[in-house]
Amino acid sequence: MTEKEIASQKADAEFLEKMFPFKRNYMRVDSWHVHYADEGEGEIVMLFHACPQWSFSFRRLISSLSRKYRVITPDLLGFGLSDKPEDFDYMLNSYILILEEFIQNLGLTRINIVGHGWGGTVAMGFAVQHPNMISSLIMMNSIAFSHYSIPLRLMICRLPLLGPLLTVYFKAMQSGGSKLPPDVRKAYALPLKGKEGRYPLLRYVESIPSVPESDTAQAILAIEAGLWMFRTKPVRIIWAMKDWLYNQNALRLWHKNIPNAEIHTIADAGRYVLEEAPEELERLITEFLEKNAVAQTDAMPVKTGAK
Repeated sequence: MTEKEIASQKADAEFLEKMFPFKRNYMRVDSWHVHYADEGEGEIVMLFHACPQWSFSFRRLISSLSRKYRVITPDLLGFGLSDKPEDFDYMLNSYILILEEFIQNLGLTRINIVGHGWGGTVAMGFAVQHPNMISSLIMMNSIAFSHYSIPLRLMICRLPLLGPLLTVYFKAMQSGGSKLPPDVRKAYALPLKGKEGRYPLLRYVESIPSVPESDTAQAILAIEAGLWMFRTKPVRIIWAMKDWLYNQNALRLWHKNIPNAEIHTIADAGRYVLEEAPEELERLITEFLEKNAVAQTDAMPVKTGAK
């Protein structure tokens, strides 16, 4: 490594320390390292980020919620400060197994989930397998059902040859944050540096189900089949109405599958809802947790599935 590269890495580390001032925790799960923040004490609140975002998007919530709760915020493998392996398949079931082991290793038995985007889908994959571990759910612009219509932009990014070019080199899936402050844009972009940093994003795009026989489509069908179990639990859906990836049709499907869910829409926010409406989100999430989060009980600890 050259002196210039070393200096650049040091500058990046100092910048992230300023922008994301939480202790860096790493857990070895299978063959890889998963980065996570773990702040505060009390009932467990787990925050799951959208892609290609990372736990940085929850920095304000980590600061506010950790005054009363233990807030755990993992980076999905391939994103943020977690490893970005080429030998991981980036399929939904694989992510669910990693999350299962992650939660088991932390010894958690009762969880309040806040999920956004693909992180929300992964969290729901865990939740339907371990419903007695879930105290409450907050979902933001994500899917957990099979009738998802792929937007045109995503379809183009899945095309052979053109898709990798757009995703890896022209950063097509990173749009939506152009109006953010420069330092915030930089913090989101840092883990996506270089071809290696954007390779997991390409695999994520490829894994979103477009045909019913795909592995991820089958995994989502299993999640959808278990959503009924949350009709007796506290659920709040917060929806950014300008999100191009997860539109209002997906919101209607959430309401159809979990009709007891409280629905809150944010008219002027999109993919970066956590940046575009931070105060409203903090209020909606905090008041819901204060009303519904229950103290940890003698729920059975998670047992990991076979690998």
